[in-house]
Amino acid sequence: MTNEYETEPRCPRCGGAFGDSTVERGIVSTPCRECGYVMQAIYCAPLPLEPQPVWRLCMKWRGSSATVKDAALLRQFIPDFKDLPISQVHQRLGGHSELTLRWLPKRVMRELRDAAEARGFQVEAEPEEEEPPSS
Repeated sequence: MTNEYETEPRCPRCGGAFGDSTVERGIVSTPCRECGYVMQAIYCAPLPLEPQPVWRLCMKWRGSSATVKDAALLRQFIPDFKDLPISQVHQRLGGHSELTLRWLPKRVMRELRDAAEARGFQVEAEPEEEEPPSS
């Protein structure tokens, strides 16, 4: 065993150096310069991601302001409300007729929308038009 290691891969057949790689239909092919043996592998380079839209979710209750029951229902699935007492959730909702959550990833928006609809809230979801504030 030696302390040296090769930085360049070598052909398993003849030990020769590999040439330039090509990518076709998701397969990387690298030929040996000496014997022509071609080593192949699946091309696993990350694809550039398009920025994903963020969503606004608006949950409305029946009256002009939230009831204690509305606060209890929202506390069941809104992450910011889960550890608060129902009375404090009710105070936070104040005299508002709706709760709007902004800059949600699509998966989170869908989960919250489904939970709100299952509890009888009227829900509106739409893509945000402006960028979220930078942290």
